[in-house]
Amino acid sequence: MKIKKFFIAFILISHSVWAGENQIVLLGAGGEEEGKASTIFDNSARLLSRYYNKNSSSYQAMVSYNGGHANTEKIVKNDFNKASVRTSFTPEGYQKVMNELLAKIKSNPPKIGAGNQIMIFIDSHGAEKLDGEASHSISMAYSPMEDMNSGSSKKGGMLNLDVLKEITDLAKEKNINLAIIDGSCHSGNTLSLANDITCVISGSAANQFATDFTDFLVKEFTPGRSLEDAFIKARAKADGVPFPMISSPAGSDVQEKMQNFMPYLFYHENEEELDKIDKHLKENGNAIGICKKEMEFGELRGFLDFMRDFKRFQSNKNPNELDRLKANIEKYKKVQMSYLRELDKYSVPDAEMDRKTNFTSGDFSKDYTNGELIETDFKSLIDNAKEDEQKAKTEEDKNTYKHFANIYTDANKKKNELLKNETFKKRFQIYERIKLDKNLSESVARTISVDLKKVYEAYYKDQMMRQRDKPNPCANFKL
Repeated sequence: MKIKKFFIAFILISHSVWAGENQIVLLGAGGEEEGKASTIFDNSARLLSRYYNKNSSSYQAMVSYNGGHANTEKIVKNDFNKASVRTSFTPEGYQKVMNELLAKIKSNPPKIGAGNQIMIFIDSHGAEKLDGEASHSISMAYSPMEDMNSGSSKKGGMLNLDVLKEITDLAKEKNINLAIIDGSCHSGNTLSLANDITCVISGSAANQFATDFTDFLVKEFTPGRSLEDAFIKARAKADGVPFPMISSPAGSDVQEKMQNFMPYLFYHENEEELDKIDKHLKENGNAIGICKKEMEFGELRGFLDFMRDFKRFQSNKNPNELDRLKANIEKYKKVQMSYLRELDKYSVPDAEMDRKTNFTSGDFSKDYTNGELIETDFKSLIDNAKEDEQKAKTEEDKNTYKHFANIYTDANKKKNELLKNETFKKRFQIYERIKLDKNLSESVARTISVDLKKVYEAYYKDQMMRQRDKPNPCANFKL
């Protein structure tokens, strides 16, 4: 399964009600592995280019994209050959594009002004939200991703999407319709940038990895269609486990009502090291967490009972969807609760689990908590770093990967010291069982996700009717 973690592609579009420019600005594909000709973002780039070329008479384009992947560069060169700016997705390249965008808004007369539209389209590798961030960060070019959750890379090169606040503020001041579409992992955090004139769409929840929802979304880009309608159609068609979100009035209500479903969309996949279920169990494997989970599950069942009155679920065509969803969630809950109770039995004070150790080699440094040390497979990280070192083409890259191999080696030694403690050892053994438990796999979460999408759609459409008089930038944004 391909998982998108860090890439950013922005499409900025201006529809004129007076003489102004329509803009498409494509940025992204950072954080990808070095030495490969293609990236996992190639399909997204192709879909966006088709949309652009089909409407090229209406748009001007700027591109700051990728860096070091030949096939992806060809897509940019051939399919965006009319772009006025084409750079790699470096800090300098990004800033060059954004400066030009800001100049178009601030020019006198403005090239993008009141009544026009700007769409910022993000579809790629994304990190979890850090303390102090409103949204989250993504990786830039020439910085191969190291950690799927933290977004850290072996060479740095992160972009905090909070920088988009400048655009959201300016768009609101100038009465420009703004849309931000973030299809990266952990993109639910980006909904924090929404306001009464800015529509935000995410490809996943704040605490989820993402796949290819934005590919489905772009396929629904039809001139004259609202962004909200495109979202609804794409969400119904998209596969996989991610939970796409939207900042419309209906979306905000639906997502608040359905937040207790999120733990049942977490899973463990060894090949991709997707450990959201590990983190969820670790955080709630105590008396307070167990009590909280029971309360949330009660609210979840109440919501499903409420949905039984909806016409969709009373039809002879769909009589078993709610019953099947409820049964699958109850089954998954039993599995999760068994591990929560085991972890509670071998609990360790938070202060001890969160105690950090710093590991340094050369100019590189990384901190691990005791909890992270126990859960991390350092042997695989060491092997990967050594493999990267052998493949590296420059002496600088060789030294980079060598230093990370040293850090992982030292961290693994510390992990082995911790495992001499019986409680830490028991917790480690529990996590090892979690990784092998097929009842915590993606297939289980995917089964739940299929019926959950139908519940989301039914409730969303109901709320659209009830809240149609509220300001809705997602409905106002016309493609």
